[in-house]
Order: sequence, then C-alpha cells, then structure tokens
Amino acid sequence: MRGVLGQTLVLHRGRVLLNTWKAGELVGRKTGLLGAVLRGEDPTEAAVRIAMECGNVQLEKSKLNLRAIFRFKNTEILDGDNDGYDEEFDEYEFLYEADHEESISATETDLAIPEWVDVESIPYESMPADDLEWYPTVLQGKSMRGSFTFRGKDMIEKEIWEVEEIILDVFQDVKDGDLSRLNMGELKHLAEGIGLKKPGSGWPKVAPPLARKIDLIRALRDQDKEYQKWRDLWMYDV
Repeated sequence: MRGVLGQTLVLHRGRVLLNTWKAGELVGRKTGLLGAVLRGEDPTEAAVRIAMECGNVQLEKSKLNLRAIFRFKNTEILDGDNDGYDEEFDEYEFLYEADHEESISATETDLAIPEWVDVESIPYESMPADDLEWYPTVLQGKSMRGSFTFRGKDMIEKEIWEVEEIILDVFQDVKDGDLSRLNMGELKHLAEGIGLKKPGSGWPKVAPPLARKIDLIRALRDQDKEYQKWRDLWMYDV
C-alpha cells in the first residue's frame, strides 16, 4: 500500500522554520519538518513526533492545521533498465501558526540543522521542486489538493489546485450519516474537499451519468469507501 509522509511549516513572526538535512536522499537540501508517518499512526500525532525528532521542536497538536494533501509518484529509470520502478505516497502538509509571544525553540539533531528563514526569502533553489508550487499558498493559510510526479529529483508533472477546506471523512459532520439531507451546494463542497472534483472536470464526469443529487451521493459514497478501506488497512491492518 502507499506510504504517508507528513510535513509541517512552522510560521512565527513572519519567518518559517526550515531544516537542512544531514543525511538521506535530501542531504544538503532544505524542507519543513518532514518525516514518515508510521503504520497505525494518526498523521497529526505523527507531525508532533516528527517535529521533535528532526528539530527538537515542541508543537501543540491542537494548533496543527492540515492545509494540503498531495499524492506523489516517483518514476525512476534505473541505469540500464528501462523498467525502472514506481514509488507512490501521500504527503500531509500542516501549517502551525505560532502566536507572536509564543516561544518556539529548535536545535540541531542527528538528522538536520534547523533555521528560521524570512517568508519572503525562502531558498526554493535548495529545496525539492514541488515546494515552490505549494509553500506560498499554504503559508497564506489556504488549502490545496493535487499530485506531483517526479523522475528522480526532477518534477515532470503536476496537478494542484486550491480548495476551501480539506475533508477526509465524508460523513464526519453529516447528521446520522444521511447525505440526502444535504443540498447540492453542500454535496459539491464535500466533493471538492475530498478531492473528488478537480479543476476542469465537469460535474457529469465527477458524478455520472447526469450529476443529479443521487449521482453525486453515489460518487461521494464510493470515494469514501475507498478512503475508509485504505485507512482501516493503514491504521488497523484489516
């Protein structure tokens, strides 16, 4: 199954906290507080752990806001091998907006060297290519969805867009789990929030055949079943 990474951008007094990596495939490059989410681990709880592991940064879980989810695919062509391999994972992007008076300390670890960088001076040339595409939007407190395709370190394709909010569970705020209670505007909001509706895709394509209310409800349920199946396997290995 596809893996999950988590990255947190800590914003404090007009500066963002970046790590320069000392080892691994990102050695010498900069990112936010980035790391792997473990099987069975909630991504928000993982973000708190990752911040401590890679920068000794103590974050309050309640102040972590999920602002983006991107699907990454890396198709690397191996030397002398045209088959290569595919690596696919989701990356959850969190924004942590520290209060002006809040004290946020970060120190060097075995993994990385942290530093505060002015938001207007982020060194994108020293960072993974996708960061330039979404950091500015997320740092403004906006939400995004989409995907990136890489070949090695080279980004060869992207499809990203803004959404009003990130929604994971279709039924989370639906009374009695009854989608028929919602009007078309509310149903479309759900479809956009879970990433079902992409820019340029007409509603009949999203909810075939006619994008009627019953069609949209069916599409939302199908999408939610797919997500819940993956989540149960990820969280509980069932």
